[in-house]
Amino acid sequence: MSSKRSRWLTRFTLSATTAITIFTAFTSYLAAPAAASGVAFRDISHSYAYQSIISLHAKGILNGTQPGYFSPKKAVTRAEWVTALDHVLALEPVQAAVSSYRDVPKQAWYYGWIEAASQLDIVQGGTSGTFQPNSPITRQEAALMIARLIRSSSGSGSITSSFTDRDEIADWALEGVTTVNRYGFMKGENNYFHPASSLTREETAALLERLLTYSTQHAHQAASTASSIRLGWQYDQTVQQFENTVLQSNINTLSPRWFFLNETGSISDYTNSSLLSWSKQHQKKIWAMVGNRSNLALTHQILSSEVLRAKTITQLANAVSVHGLDGLVIDFENVDGQDRAYLTLFVQQLKAKLKSQNAVLALCVSPDYGTDWTAAFDYQKLGVAADYLILMGYDEHWGGSSIPGSVSSLPWL
Repeated sequence: MSSKRSRWLTRFTLSATTAITIFTAFTSYLAAPAAASGVAFRDISHSYAYQSIISLHAKGILNGTQPGYFSPKKAVTRAEWVTALDHVLALEPVQAAVSSYRDVPKQAWYYGWIEAASQLDIVQGGTSGTFQPNSPITRQEAALMIARLIRSSSGSGSITSSFTDRDEIADWALEGVTTVNRYGFMKGENNYFHPASSLTREETAALLERLLTYSTQHAHQAASTASSIRLGWQYDQTVQQFENTVLQSNINTLSPRWFFLNETGSISDYTNSSLLSWSKQHQKKIWAMVGNRSNLALTHQILSSEVLRAKTITQLANAVSVHGLDGLVIDFENVDGQDRAYLTLFVQQLKAKLKSQNAVLALCVSPDYGTDWTAAFDYQKLGVAADYLILMGYDEHWGGSSIPGSVSSLPWL
């Protein structure tokens, strides 16, 4: 890789404390936008969600189904619920060229909203390739989507064991139900969760109010504790030169080129103990780079072989453990487009291996200009699998160019 290449670090994760902060008015299927006019609803006086309905209506978030009526017991459809979550995340509709589901036509009002949530893996369709947008959303389906939205795992199903109807909770929803129960979003009634019951409008109001409260309580904490990542690559420099460069900068994460693929599944390890000690002394993290020397054939050999792929992943995980690294950066260039699925699988399996060590996994990708150079990158799946995607910006001007200019200016990138 040229020393002139600049790289842009892009975070591809969502979290409860950052994502659930912006609420906009829902559209008429769930709640039409309305000014906070203080109009009373005639049918909510006995609703347990009375205060939530009034509060969200005053904020212009929820309105009635018709003048003077909120219809608190009315069921919410899957399309309506997903669109509400999209608004929670401040997402825009995604007009995908090809629908993710056979029963979600492009002309439907909910098409873009379902695609937006689907591409972030907040929602998934059934095994038949359908979404059933007009079916009522069940409580366990809503619980699973909330758990995906906040990207949290309860780590145990013990909390749901106290529900009298625990055996009625689907296996696929158990962890989601446990998560929302643990966070206090959905508690059930009289020791029953009612997993297959339809979510009502008043339940929706209560859930949104709890998400709003959760966001308010945690957003400031997230802002105060979040730290930026300022990554410095060691390229064409000695350790001493690299350390001097870092000391003259605000770099807090070092990425030396220490590991390379080998055809046997082992890795070439060039870890420098001196830099390791120096980084700890100066409180710098190390995300060591893993390269493929731009060798297309070798990369295919490793990625496509279950045995060699597993061996390589084990070697990398062991290196992280032995050297006490904070993470790895995968920089595979010149990867055959036919290895697209194998590359994704490699990243997924490596991340699973590193999870127990609490080590970061980042992946370098090129901007998608529709060429065979980027055909191996399944950006959507890689963005879900890795902790970070690092967008490599270069090729506007280069070292041998007769025209001076930026390596990668913002308009170019």
